[in-house]
Amino acid sequence: MSCADFISKFRVYYEDTDAAGVVYHANYLKFMERARTEWLASLGCLPQQPTDRWGVIFAVRSVTLDFVKPAQLGSILEVSVTPNKIRGASMDILQKVVNDQQTLVFGKFRIACIDSVRFSACRIPKDLVHRLKN
Repeated sequence: MSCADFISKFRVYYEDTDAAGVVYHANYLKFMERARTEWLASLGCLPQQPTDRWGVIFAVRSVTLDFVKPAQLGSILEVSVTPNKIRGASMDILQKVVNDQQTLVFGKFRIACIDSVRFSACRIPKDLVHRLKN
C-alpha cells in the first residue's frame, strides 16, 4: 500500500454530533488526527515511537479545513491521508473525509517535527523520511 492511498474508517457516534444529529465541526479534526496516527502506525511508526526512538514529536503547526457537507449520526466516514510535501522539519498532508463517495471535508495540515526536550523545530529523522516517501 502506498502511503498516499491510506484510508481509515470511522463510525459517527452520538458523542460526535450536535443537537441536530450532525457531526460537530471540531470533531472532524479528531477523525483526521486518528487517521494520521493510523497511517504512521501502518508505516511501522507507533504513536510513542517518534519520542522513544528519535526524541521527536509531531505537532500540527497549521490547518485549513473546507467544510462541504455534514456527516450524520451512524455514518461510516472514510478519512484519507496523502502526504503532499516532506521538508526538512515539516510535512504537508492533505486529508479528505468522505461518506458514500461524497467528499464532506477537505483538510490541509502542516505538521512540524519538534525536539521532545527543547520543544523547538528539528529535522525529521532520515529513517522516518524514508518510510514516508516509500
